[in-house]
This record gives sequence, C-alpha cells and structure tokens, in this order.
Amino acid sequence: MALNKISPMMQQYIDTKKNFNDCILLFRLGDFYEMFFDDAIIVSKELNLVLTSKDCGIEEKAPMCGVPYHAIDVYLSKLVQNGHKVAIAEQMEDPKNVKGIVKREVVKIVSPGTIISNDNINNNENNYIASIYYDTTGYGISLIDFSTGDFLTTKVEDINSIYNIIEKYNIKEILNNQILLLSDFPIEKIKKEKNILFTTLDNSYFNINEHKDNNSLNILINNINNYDSKIEQISLESICGIYL
Repeated sequence: MALNKISPMMQQYIDTKKNFNDCILLFRLGDFYEMFFDDAIIVSKELNLVLTSKDCGIEEKAPMCGVPYHAIDVYLSKLVQNGHKVAIAEQMEDPKNVKGIVKREVVKIVSPGTIISNDNINNNENNYIASIYYDTTGYGISLIDFSTGDFLTTKVEDINSIYNIIEKYNIKEILNNQILLLSDFPIEKIKKEKNILFTTLDNSYFNINEHKDNNSLNILINNINNYDSKIEQISLESICGIYL
C-alpha cells in the first residue's frame, strides 16, 4: 500500500485504526458509520451487509461497508454478541463549518463484557467481564457486571476451577496478564468453545502500586480487606485489571 498516495480522509482512518487494532472501527462519515479493509470484509459477512469499495488514492479500491448512524445500536449489539470489541469514532466538528478534513476521535469502546444498554443485553442474565491474574501460586480472578454492579473476587489453583467459574457466571470477556500466555492455560480452546473475548494486558496493569491515584479502586480494595482480612494478594491484583 503506497501510503503517500492515500487520500486525507483515508489517512485519518488509518491513523485512527493503528491505535485500535484489536477493535472493529466504526468511522463516522456523515449519516453513516463506515468500515474499511479487513473490518469491512468481516462485518459485511457477519451482518449480511453489502460489501462495496472506495477509491482512496491507491491502485486498488478499499473494501468498504457501512451502517446508518440512527441504527447503530442494532448492529453494535450483533457485533458484540459475536465476540468483537468495537471502537466508535465520531465527528468532533460540524462538517458545515470545516474546510478540509473533519476532526474525528474514538469516543467509545464497546466489548462483550462492558456493554450496559438494556437494548443490548439480556435482562434475564448477568453480563460479566472477568480479570485473571496468573502467577506460580495460582489464578486470581475477579468478575464484575457493570450493568448491575455485582462483583466477585477469589483465588483458584487449577484450570478446572476457572472453567467452573466461566460456566457458572456465563462470562463474556476476560482480561488477562501477559504471564498467563506462558502457562498451559487453554486460551484458544476457551475462545472457540465459549465465544469469549480475551485481551492480554501488560503486567503493570495488575500491580496495585501502579494504581495509587485510582480512588475508586483503592476504596474497593480497602473495603474488601476490611470484609476479609485473609484475602490473598493475587485476588487483589486481579481486581486491578478491571479498574484500568
């Protein structure tokens, strides 16, 4: 791809996409949210949308599909239910008042464990996101349902116990530390069997000392320590993954 030939709008899209490579990027263009390249191919197949193409200044046209902005909740719900993380880039200026490229920014990221709209979740079940912190002593795991505030944290020592928690709480998304990738934890198997979105975070996200300025996290940890003085450090570290 000859980047020096790309149109200014497409360059803006590419620059935005670089920062959200793990997401489907919905890019607001007028009355539509457009998707390009691989995102467009994936979404057109999953949502049965017409795949078109756009001349963007390079030799081959860019694959493209779009959805009307007023119907975004319907399509967003389907993408999240299919296990995708979605970044929504909005127009930050009125195109009528701008000469050249309209400023666009990602204003929201929606994932299976963070979607809270009543239109997008089943009111008869919880919508849990989990955080797993692994070290040689076992697995610290914390769950939260942002739509209800339900919360749980514990430590387990084997993979079967993790499976049981996933089954019991119907977890939709899991955040994990990098060290988990070096263990025998079957991430790919669970992804395939349970349609769970996994996101690997730098180990520093799980370090309590890195979150001294996070008041809500500190209050939560203090409350947990007061409630259960025997709570293990590994459980507290798993909480940090959720409170980014």
